[in-house]
Amino acid sequence: MQVLFLEGHAIVRDACRAPSLSTCTTGYNLGMTGRGRGKRWALWAAMGLALPVWVGLWFRLPQPPDPLWPAHAPGMALRTVLFFPFLEEWIFRGRLQPWLAQSFSGQWYGLGAANVLTSLLFAALHGFTHPPAAAAAVFLPSLVFGWVRDRTGSFLPAFVVHAWYNLGYFWLTSGMR
Repeated sequence: MQVLFLEGHAIVRDACRAPSLSTCTTGYNLGMTGRGRGKRWALWAAMGLALPVWVGLWFRLPQPPDPLWPAHAPGMALRTVLFFPFLEEWIFRGRLQPWLAQSFSGQWYGLGAANVLTSLLFAALHGFTHPPAAAAAVFLPSLVFGWVRDRTGSFLPAFVVHAWYNLGYFWLTSGMR
């Protein structure tokens, strides 16, 4: 927890050094004035990609989701929607992907090599806590998170998208637990 606090403090501190005064007055701005191209549309496009997946999942559910899932399991909701996505994005998109980008500058179908490598590792590490098919399925959303990070220059928009994806997925599958 101390590491998260210290990293959060560093983010706010660095944001307040930015040339925009409004960035400092709001604490931080989710990276939307950072480096990268197509900042706002990248975030909204990535969030919109979840909708057809959720609709497809809805039709495959054996039973309807629990509409009050966050209220029935607030601890699980906080962990799966906020805590773990923040921690994962801070590690993978905030630290690892930029580090890999220094060594691997190539592109693969419009995706940065660092994003692809980060996503492979992200999916592989999910294999320790998920069945193999579920861990492999994490690869595509991870590419989206990395793409958002590349476009915005910050891991925070990737965290927002990750939290959004987890919210929809866990809400829809809540009736299956």
